[in-house]
Amino acid sequence: MRKKSKVAFALAFLLVVLPFLDYGIAQFLLRDVPDAPVLVVTPVTYGIYFPKTYAIIEAERNGEILWKASYTLHVRTEGNLSLPVVYDHRPKIQELIHNRSMEMERILEEIKENKGNWNGSELYLKLSNVIWLNESIAESREGLNEATVELFPVAGQGWTLLQALVITLAGIAFAFEIKDFADRKPTTAFVVAVIFAFLLFAGYTFVFTGYPFHARHSSIPDGFLAGVQPVERNSTVSPPCLEDWYVGATPEVEKTFLEHLRDNPPVRAEDPEYYVHDLELWLNESERDALFSELESLGVVWVRDRECQDQERLRHLDEVEKLGLELLDRGYIDERDFHDLEAFIDAERKRVMEMKFPARYRIWVHFTGS
Repeated sequence: MRKKSKVAFALAFLLVVLPFLDYGIAQFLLRDVPDAPVLVVTPVTYGIYFPKTYAIIEAERNGEILWKASYTLHVRTEGNLSLPVVYDHRPKIQELIHNRSMEMERILEEIKENKGNWNGSELYLKLSNVIWLNESIAESREGLNEATVELFPVAGQGWTLLQALVITLAGIAFAFEIKDFADRKPTTAFVVAVIFAFLLFAGYTFVFTGYPFHARHSSIPDGFLAGVQPVERNSTVSPPCLEDWYVGATPEVEKTFLEHLRDNPPVRAEDPEYYVHDLELWLNESERDALFSELESLGVVWVRDRECQDQERLRHLDEVEKLGLELLDRGYIDERDFHDLEAFIDAERKRVMEMKFPARYRIWVHFTGS
């Protein structure tokens, strides 16, 4: 075999076989990482073209891979990863933290300057703002330790054309080699030609489409949950606990929901005549747990953004009361200010405790393709 042909074959092997081998190793390393059907914006987004295996090892070496969404990894890390940065949100987040810290200090100074002149509701609003700012700062600081690692091929057009050129040259070189070889062993030459043609096709597919690294999620099947009829609830108060569920649209899921919706029809359903992408369910705790258990056994449900407004409201009232007591001890407010604040909080707490809800959970179900 001529030296130029050997070089062309070696480059073709690097650009065709190794990416697929790397893909297999990456899939093995990520076998225990849970899947999430949505992407979350994080402070740092890393991009890696090749190899995927190195990106995964680097993410695990310097942090913890929390979950993956397609070929995007969500990583918790306190340091920088040795990967190319696509976008860094950290400067904006640090500026946000600074601005909110300054705003919090300004409010506290305003409270101190008006000591003895606060009524309960006005002081409550000021302290609520301080609590919100402080929690936002804490959440932002926690987010600084999170990042995403993109495992998609993100090469530019120049790199793509270079790969295609090398694969084409390898094909031309192989054609000359197989021509000489065919005269001596035609059957063997034909088998080898078929195998190499397949490798060339796989190489072009990888270069121009990114397959198999590009995730291709199928759409929700036609007629999925078609005909589901939502009902109107005669209530001006919605359930206090809100959850977002992301559920894979499989035949087993459709069967589960059709059985469940006989007794618990949805409050809202998008396009119920043709197919359903989203449902809004109002469920009591036992109903919610039963449905979730069935979906969890199928491995198709992912819960995000759970919040119970009544519990959060009571927690917030406790936090404001605690902050008011702290400011009283520090001399920012006086006894009369705190007494009016405490009376307002007690009234709000009583109002929340006496609220009646039509159900415990308001669940938005978002169906996703497989």
